[in-house]
Amino acid sequence: MYLADVLGVSDPDAIAVLGIGGGGDVVGACHTLRWVRDELDPDVLVVGGLTWERSVVDPEPGPRSRDEIVGDVVWIHERVGVLRGEARPRRGKPFAESRVRRALRRLGFEDVEVVLLDVGGGFEGTVEALEAMFEEFGLDVLVGVDVGGDALAKGNEPGVESPLADSIMTASLAELNDTVMGVFGWGSDGELSLEELRERFAEIASKGGYLGAIGLTRSDVEFLGEILRDVETEASALPVMAASEGELGPFEIRGGHRRVVLEPASTCTFYFDPAKVAEDSELCDAVRGTRSVLEAHERVRERLGIKTELDWESEGGVR
Repeated sequence: MYLADVLGVSDPDAIAVLGIGGGGDVVGACHTLRWVRDELDPDVLVVGGLTWERSVVDPEPGPRSRDEIVGDVVWIHERVGVLRGEARPRRGKPFAESRVRRALRRLGFEDVEVVLLDVGGGFEGTVEALEAMFEEFGLDVLVGVDVGGDALAKGNEPGVESPLADSIMTASLAELNDTVMGVFGWGSDGELSLEELRERFAEIASKGGYLGAIGLTRSDVEFLGEILRDVETEASALPVMAASEGELGPFEIRGGHRRVVLEPASTCTFYFDPAKVAEDSELCDAVRGTRSVLEAHERVRERLGIKTELDWESEGGVR
């Protein structure tokens, strides 16, 4: 089977698919989720994302820890919670993962576990959290999905504005065995230009790091369209619009703060070896070994001289 070859598994018992950039990235992860369920049909299937929402959902900067989360969550690790109902930041609206869980239940995906992951422990804490997920669910493989492609950034691209969550997650995935990295909605977040994305694709593929791709089918569009009824997200919604309506842009998102140009590749999820993505990334080098998100933020600022999402959120900006 094609997806088994892409993910490097055969007859898997358990697979997890996580959105790795916070906010609506969990919606992009659901494209892979549907293919995993239909083609591989593991006994245990997990989907989830980060406790780091955009400011329109959570007004407090940074990711939320378990003590800052209100709702029906069973914590299997200090930084990993399994949703049993709705959950939200203390001062915010329900997490995108809560809304995805509601949509999945409506669509008949009652067997899918939905998790929240806190990257507040930096690289070291996130690696430990992912290891706890492997142990708790008996995972054969964990897929981390970024929406738009900014997780492929090396750190010298002028448009990158939210590198922190992506680099912590990419470096953490690269540290572990049996992990795969996906990019859904090529260019749909407006951070890396299409030329920068093409260059990164070529660099990663030249090192044997490209694993395959899956495009949006009609069934995928219907499935994600149902989920988008519950979750507000721009970057994850644009690829669905491109596939269903043929709209390829340009578009403005984030209240006109970013300009997005879609292309046919934006209707696909591309899969990579996270170790190959991370090995020449200055961002991943900067966050590796950190024990808090603040330490990771300070490393990125000091070594690369660029702002992170913590800056934008603290200043009340759009990201």
